[in-house]
Amino acid sequence: MLVVAIPQDALLEHINILKSVGIMPSVITIAPLAFESLLAHMKVVKDEVVATLNIGTAITVISIYKNQKLEFTRMITSKLDRLSMEVRLSLDYFLEESHGSKVEKIILFGEQAELKKTVDILQEQLSVSLVTLNPLKDTNISYAPRVLKEGDGLVSGQQIAICLGSALSHDKGINLLPEQVKRQAKDYFLSAGARFIAILGSFIFLFIYLNLQFLIEGYKERLIAAEAEVETLTPLIKEIEPIERLNKDVADRFNLVKSLLRRRNVWSGVLKDISRLLPPSIILTNLTVNETEVTLKGAVSVTKQSPENILSDFIVSLDKGIFKDISLASAQKSEEAGTLEFSLSAKLDF
Repeated sequence: MLVVAIPQDALLEHINILKSVGIMPSVITIAPLAFESLLAHMKVVKDEVVATLNIGTAITVISIYKNQKLEFTRMITSKLDRLSMEVRLSLDYFLEESHGSKVEKIILFGEQAELKKTVDILQEQLSVSLVTLNPLKDTNISYAPRVLKEGDGLVSGQQIAICLGSALSHDKGINLLPEQVKRQAKDYFLSAGARFIAILGSFIFLFIYLNLQFLIEGYKERLIAAEAEVETLTPLIKEIEPIERLNKDVADRFNLVKSLLRRRNVWSGVLKDISRLLPPSIILTNLTVNETEVTLKGAVSVTKQSPENILSDFIVSLDKGIFKDISLASAQKSEEAGTLEFSLSAKLDF
């Protein structure tokens, strides 16, 4: 069973940004599931075991698919000196957990995947075939083979891959869009359809009326009616915004979409990493997060192994993952409960 969690305030913040520029989202999903739909649509994955690397400027998300279904995903650093090692660790972990399912190839996505240096380093240090796909291939959309340059009028297939995968995920799989927003989106499209029908009906009626006038009153009267129609449209023409403002609005929307593509939802990866590293003898009682820091509180059950050693091993495991600057705030034994209660904080390493 696949479980996805996201902070409500962060989700609503992104939705409100889109609403502010007149965009009503219909589906919100995570990048690994978006790539699952995209790969299925492009028919590049069959019954083989493949991985995708979505390489961003700070965070890389590795996802592994078996029989065209997402089996494993993890968030790792994008630093070139550690990226290959983190990828190998993830592949080895999946190989062990899946009882021998070996990844046959890695498909590269993301902004950094367009850099030759990144591809060369991964190809040199990994023993797995690397493939770079352009999701805009075989479409009539102009795309750039490299990083998008301002003003060239082109779209990078790597940058828009998650958007295309999310669109292909519509009505399939997990949709993180809140129910109230789904209802608002439905009402919005229904009202838009009603407005379109009303406007279309008005134009049809006006067209019939003008034609009847032309037939009855002749050329002169038709000319007068046309001049009157131009006068009625004059106030509307004056209210039309200048072309410069329209161009600016289009540019702002495009820049907003580019900005959203660069941001990554890190919290699902953080929770999975903590769950993977947490030993059975440790019970978490509280978890507090902000933008870059996590605070954990819990208790270590007294077993054959010293609770202090268990807690120490857990901190070492966290330090080897996506956390840094781990600080143990407190550790106190409770003789009555037979546990070692602790509190520690750590920062995300990206």
